[in-house]
Amino acid sequence: MAEQLLSGKVVLITGAARNLGEELSYAFARAGASVAVNTRSNIERAERVAANIMQNGGRAIAVRADVKDCGEVERMVRTVERSLSPISILVNNATCRHRSSFTDISTQQWREVVDTILTGAFFCTRAVLPQMLSQSWGRIINIGASTAQKGRADRAHQMAAKMGIIGLTKSLAVEYATKNVTVNCVAPGVIRTVTPSSQNRIKQLEGQLQEIPMGRLGCVEEVAPLCVFLATDSASYITGQVIGVNGGFY
Repeated sequence: MAEQLLSGKVVLITGAARNLGEELSYAFARAGASVAVNTRSNIERAERVAANIMQNGGRAIAVRADVKDCGEVERMVRTVERSLSPISILVNNATCRHRSSFTDISTQQWREVVDTILTGAFFCTRAVLPQMLSQSWGRIINIGASTAQKGRADRAHQMAAKMGIIGLTKSLAVEYATKNVTVNCVAPGVIRTVTPSSQNRIKQLEGQLQEIPMGRLGCVEEVAPLCVFLATDSASYITGQVIGVNGGFY
């Protein structure tokens, strides 16, 4: 049964208190995994996600850590190991969205975005990989972005970090291919997460719809099942791949 596919596994999902991260938490829990719901600042919401999982018979904890901080990441991983078990699945989902023309990006903004997305994935992966190697089993799933492969005029820092995620994915996949640790990148397209509240946002989404062959936005429920599948033994021969969930958007 589907709910038993990841029984006995522990997944750490970064940026898991809302939007795609929240849906990932529920999807992995339904597949039988114990879930560590990470957040940088919204611990109350992360605790609600964990509580919802436990109310449905799953195991979960909320863990606060800023993935940009190596020390916080290492403490988070130790907390998860004590509370659940060693981490066997990592989903690097934490992101930072900041819109700005390139010449207006400050050094602080650049570092905030790149460190959250790319350096955070480095810190988290480095912290969990030794246990994966000792268990001879591991799954690392990095959340990229289909828009990064095309480019966005107002998000050079975010697109640069997301393309870095692709390079990290492919390099790690090659390095650990013989160790039963797979590394893949799921690249969502334009995904509906929060109801637009401004005319500018609505116009932006309408403009993007014209670039999507399916003519609609995706939803988080269409992204999460792929991530779960990549963590199963059925996907054990899939590694180093960038898989778009984007309605044909390129």
